[in-house]
Amino acid sequence: MSPAPTLQPGIDGSFITVFWPGGRSSRYHAVWLRDHGQDAASRDPGNGQKKLSATDLPSGLCIRGATLNGSRLKVSFDDGSLTWLDLDWLRRHAYDRTDGETLIPKGRKTWAGDLDADGVMESFPRVADDPAVLEKWLRWVDTLGFARLRDVPAVPGAVLDVIALFGFVRETNYGRLFEVRSEPDPVNLAYTRMGLDPHTDNPYRDPVPTLQFLHCLENSAGGGESNVVDGFRVAEILRREDPARFALLSRYNVTFRYCGDGRSDLTAHRPMLEVSPDGQLVQVRINSRSFQSLTGVPYDLVPDFYAAYRHLEEITRRPEVSVTFRMEPGELFVVDNTRVLHGRGGFTKTGLRWLQGAYADIDGLRSTLALLGRRHAA
Repeated sequence: MSPAPTLQPGIDGSFITVFWPGGRSSRYHAVWLRDHGQDAASRDPGNGQKKLSATDLPSGLCIRGATLNGSRLKVSFDDGSLTWLDLDWLRRHAYDRTDGETLIPKGRKTWAGDLDADGVMESFPRVADDPAVLEKWLRWVDTLGFARLRDVPAVPGAVLDVIALFGFVRETNYGRLFEVRSEPDPVNLAYTRMGLDPHTDNPYRDPVPTLQFLHCLENSAGGGESNVVDGFRVAEILRREDPARFALLSRYNVTFRYCGDGRSDLTAHRPMLEVSPDGQLVQVRINSRSFQSLTGVPYDLVPDFYAAYRHLEEITRRPEVSVTFRMEPGELFVVDNTRVLHGRGGFTKTGLRWLQGAYADIDGLRSTLALLGRRHAA
């Protein structure tokens, strides 16, 4: 039997300290414990939704008593209420941390050009038939922001079958599906034979589509190799090389716009490097084709802002941060569009390079991933 944790109430009753086996300890405020109570009066036992609102939590709430009962912490409060919390849950959700501010959110792993593109490749039939393989593949997307599939039928619409494994299509003005191939009068530069610098898609939307899928139906053209770049790693490099420039790009909104198809006029005002109040990266938006006039930056800082913008894009073009691969018919890749940039080399006029794309949202992927993990743990 593993050793049990021990408790030490705070002198004034405003918090309690739990000493965990192994030497770690966590403090929890009385109001936090009451808010996260898991008894039936606090949380619906069927759907897990909380029944308490902030106005139900008394100001100055204090702990009157706390005991351990098996796998639960039982807590009584000075307003007469009583609740309990599962100890494993309590430890996983400890917020009394001293590990300092980190730029990269927990659970994300940054990478550079040494990432093995074949090492994040799986077979579509295996992913479709085996929940454990699906969980592994979705975990790559969630952790790295990038994964690949082979053996996807090279027929139009097959990308939708991949998305259906975990979630739903995010339909846009481009439709449920969009064709990435050269056109005589393109509404987007992606529909030409020219190379595309690494970029995130649709920064002119708020919110952006968080997942992008590209599925190869034919590739007989010369050139046109795909490349991906981890925007979170790029942001790390920029902050290390010039913290002031990182701060500029995360402080000020810029304008992104698209109105190229005659049916849409989409505009968003967001920072290129979005950082949360607690100092963690939320999203990168890098797309020079959609970047509009700079009006939100103070006059005296505009030259510095452009220097920072140029520095950021220069990092995205460094060979050591880019992973390059050639797509063959039946192959597909997905990127977390809030984080990973994608691009391509130019391709020849002879032969055909035809990709079919679609967007989805990462909340559905993470929901499926959580359910698969829970099933695996059971």
